[in-house]
Amino acid sequence: MDNLQFWSANIKPELPEDRKDTLLFSFLHNDATLIDWSDADFVFFNSTCFTTKLMIELSRKCRALKEGTIIVSITRRIIGTAVKLLEERKMTESWGEATVYIQKRVLRDDE
Repeated sequence: MDNLQFWSANIKPELPEDRKDTLLFSFLHNDATLIDWSDADFVFFNSTCFTTKLMIELSRKCRALKEGTIIVSITRRIIGTAVKLLEERKMTESWGEATVYIQKRVLRDDE
């Protein structure tokens, strides 16, 4: 079962009735440095094996997100003043323990 099928079968049915038909949800499997995802409300990076260079590029791209967008990443977090850390916690993954970062896109005074 792919992610969208899992979403449709297991998650969407649990949503409140007024959100089931209005919530738009998509999964993108692509090179995140080459596509535009600035309109996202939620972004997930399984960044455990990402290089520092890639994390810097993703951090730059996160500056284009709208205020309030939630960013969740594993092991490595988005850096910079354009995001606020909401929560950091340890979770057990199939390969061992990893840190999960939940961040929110915020506006800075100089934007």
